[in-house]
Amino acid sequence: MQLWGGALADTLDWLRANGKQVILIGPVPVYDKSVPLAQALEVASQRKLLHSTADQQRIKHAPFYEVVAAAQPGPSFRFLDPVQWMCSSECITMKGGVTLYRDSHHLSVAGVEALLEQVAVGLEL
Repeated sequence: MQLWGGALADTLDWLRANGKQVILIGPVPVYDKSVPLAQALEVASQRKLLHSTADQQRIKHAPFYEVVAAAQPGPSFRFLDPVQWMCSSECITMKGGVTLYRDSHHLSVAGVEALLEQVAVGLEL
């Protein structure tokens, strides 16, 4: 496990041992290139440049998911997974003709707004 993985595991353990309720929000799908730029090139070239699935994203973030699995979600620990929300057969990068990303791994305002309902449900708001 990478150094940060051990630190995350230690932090989760400490929080839970000290009676804190932990809600961890995982990473969004990430890409090797700027999503808005790739989307523009897709339109210009009429070729699909962005493709990813939930399985591919979980492989990219495997060390993170290993820490989460070891944390054993329960009453004091909840994990919210944007990959689950954004990827079914293929991960989405656009909704309603608007990009969900501002670069290769950060959501745009529209991307955050697209996840508000799932986050609210996950947080039980």
